[in-house]
Amino acid sequence: MILANMYLQNVDVAMADQTIMEVAEIAPTDPEVLWTMASIYERKGESDLAAQTAYQAFLRGVDTADDSVLNWVVDYYMERELYPEVVELYEAIVEAHPERTNLLSSLAVAYTYTGEFQKAYTLVLEIIDLFPEEEENGQAFLESIKPYLEN
Repeated sequence: MILANMYLQNVDVAMADQTIMEVAEIAPTDPEVLWTMASIYERKGESDLAAQTAYQAFLRGVDTADDSVLNWVVDYYMERELYPEVVELYEAIVEAHPERTNLLSSLAVAYTYTGEFQKAYTLVLEIIDLFPEEEENGQAFLESIKPYLEN
């Protein structure tokens, strides 16, 4: 795995691909293996396969501190209007990082895309309770979805 990443960093995509495929035979569902595979697919210009593999890596708990990495996967699914996958992705990441208000807020917005306004409402109330500095933004969001809530 380290070897595959080293090849990838040195722009030897073919060797990285060959190496990670050997590793994948041993650990096909390992999140780090999946993540490396996604990176290789992305470098090879195979964006569909890259996003789908990255999605699986996130669901299995790959951890990346770089939000831009998460954003390109989310953007892939949003552009295709695959909103349940966006929700599932954010739920998995929020489970690992419940302290990250930006991810919690993004999950609340994702819930609105799937019509789960009550879940969005409840989550934003939790965000406000846990992070009082988010009250103003949270209240504005709650007001914006009130018309969609069942009475």
